[in-house]
Parts: sequence; structure tokens; C-alpha cells
Amino acid sequence: MNIFRHYKTFDEVLPAFLEGKKIELNPKSYRGYVSKSQIFSDYLKENNLSNVPLRKLSDTDVVPFFNKVLYTDRKLDRPTVKKYFESIKAVFSYALDIDEIEHIPSFKGLKFPRKGKDCSSTLIPTESLPDLLDDIHDNDLQLYMVCCMEYYCGVRPRKEARLIQANAFNLKDGVLRISQSNAKTGKARFVTMADDFVDICKEYGIDKAEPNLYIFGKNKGLDTKPVSVNMLSYRFNKFRDKHGLSNNVTLYSMKHQGASELIKIADLKTIQEHLGHSNITSTAHYIKKLSGGVNENIKHNFHNPRQRKGE
Repeated sequence: MNIFRHYKTFDEVLPAFLEGKKIELNPKSYRGYVSKSQIFSDYLKENNLSNVPLRKLSDTDVVPFFNKVLYTDRKLDRPTVKKYFESIKAVFSYALDIDEIEHIPSFKGLKFPRKGKDCSSTLIPTESLPDLLDDIHDNDLQLYMVCCMEYYCGVRPRKEARLIQANAFNLKDGVLRISQSNAKTGKARFVTMADDFVDICKEYGIDKAEPNLYIFGKNKGLDTKPVSVNMLSYRFNKFRDKHGLSNNVTLYSMKHQGASELIKIADLKTIQEHLGHSNITSTAHYIKKLSGGVNENIKHNFHNPRQRKGE
């Protein structure tokens, strides 16, 4: 070992690794490596490990990312955690090839979720939902906006919501466009917006916004830069804990919540299109997702989640 050599950190090794993957892979696969490595990088920062050379990271440093952050905290299923593992291990393999590390971690103690375990977010109790949303609306309008976009439009909270811009909203016709680059499936789709959600968009100021502004900007409003990857979930969890809800309730629960209402007013095929599922089996299993033209029943009859019984 050369004691005078500067050995690189994960973030210092990552750019060259991704550059190689960009050439080697199709755009969708490349984006998967980018997003997964960024989440691992965020984990290192949060645990004061970002300045530690990659060769010094031990199993006790990296295994909690998979066991706790991905499985316990984020409730990801077995196949998804395995994809993260393969992506992060690939960075270590690249580092080994360029002599930045002496060996790849053994990942001792890593336990993948049991196959078939249901790791989906929990629905919010009906009696708790109005109070939770009232509180969010009054104290964090941006978070309220993303909750409603998930609920009414089935938009996924991470890339699909976080990177959406004002030009994606056609408030006159009540249609929201999810671009190909932002969509998880890699396919653009158009989502019918309920009348109540159009009003929420106007309250937020989207009707007067510059087209290229991010809806969920860094300063809790429309901005030229999007909010950081985990910030919306972090803020939602604060309200969740305040209202004494289960840790299994997450920001993603609002998408499940909307799907549970959609099933009352739309057929399975319409829901599949609305929620953006690639096949109807996924829709039947999760009860989520739509794409395509305006559906009048959704537009005018979608249940308002803040409405209490008898109102």
C-alpha cells in the first residue's frame, strides 16, 4: 500500500463508474444505477461516512444501508433490495479493478427480505386522514400538494413528482402529463385531474407559474431547483408521527389511498391507465395507476380525502 496515495471516497469513484455505465447500458438501466448510487451516497453523508475512503468502508458501515434503510425504513421488497445490492456492489467491483480497494466487502450480515413479503405502504385510517391532511395543508402547502398529486393522479412520490414542472399541468382541460424521462415505466402518460385537484393546483399557484419551474422546489414552493430526494418523505413522516400513525404509513400511502377510492368509481382497465401500470395484473394486485385521455367520472366524482362523513 502506498501510504502517500490519496484513496478515493465513494463519491469520487462514482462519476467514472457511471460514465462507463452510460456507454454500456440503455438509458433506463443507466438511470437505475444513477438513482440507486445517489441514495447510497446520501446514506453515507447522513452517517458521516462520505469522507471515508472506499477501501476503509467495512461491512458494519455498508450492510445497514440494505438491512435498515432499504428494507426496514423504506419497506422495499426482496427483488428491489437485491437490485440495490447488485448496483452498489458493482461500484465496489469497479473500484477493485482500478486499484482503489484491495477487496470487495463480504457484506456479512446482509439479510434480504423474505420472498413474497408484502412491503407496501399501509393505508391511512379513514378517520385519521382528514385531520392529517388539514394539518399538512395549514402548515406545509408544498407537502399537501404532493400528497394530493399522489392521491388524485397516482403519481409516484420520488422522480415522477419531485422532478415535475409547471408545464406538465393543463389546468384548462384537467390533464397532467408525466414525461417519459420522469416516468418509472419509461413511458409518457396523461392523467385525468379531478376537479378538486385542479382547484388545489390553482391554490398552489401553478396557473400563474413560469412553465419551467419545478413544482416541488427547494424552498417549499415553485423553484428553479427541485427539492432533495428524501425531503418530502422526511417532512411527511414528521406529520405522521405527530398524529400517532403507524411507521408503515408513508408518503406513498397517499397513492394507495387514491387507488382505494378509484376502485369505487372506475373499472380495472381505467385504473390501470390512470395509475400507469404496464400490465393489468399489477393493477389488480396493488389497485393503482392510469394514463390516457380524460375520464369524466374521475374528473367530477373523485372523493375529497378531507371531507368528513356527513359533509
